[in-house]
Amino acid sequence: MRLSQLNESDQVIKVDTDGVNTVGTSKQGQIKTPGHVLTEIFGEPQHLNDGDVNFMWEIEFTHRDADAEEGDEDTTVMSIYDWRYHQGTALHEIEVWNVGAKSGMDVWMLEDYIKSKGGTV
Repeated sequence: MRLSQLNESDQVIKVDTDGVNTVGTSKQGQIKTPGHVLTEIFGEPQHLNDGDVNFMWEIEFTHRDADAEEGDEDTTVMSIYDWRYHQGTALHEIEVWNVGAKSGMDVWMLEDYIKSKGGTV
């Protein structure tokens, strides 16, 4: 099961932002969330300033169905990043972010998670 297939009985049991490998993801959508809100939820972003991306979070969600046994978990990786049009803009001024994932449905899961933490999308 992919995290994008979450239903009401599924639980996100871990969110990791350290050493996450997002190779194989690509832009699947956008979210409209202030940078300071993303920082409150996911911690400080990577500061790349590489000419394309200034700020990026690489995230891995671990989840399982509420009825599943411990150890029966699945993961989904994604990234949240600004792209070119924000060069030189401060993090707190950015409100539109690209989402890199393996499926467009993963963006819905990210939106639901942000909302569950009190953020807006």
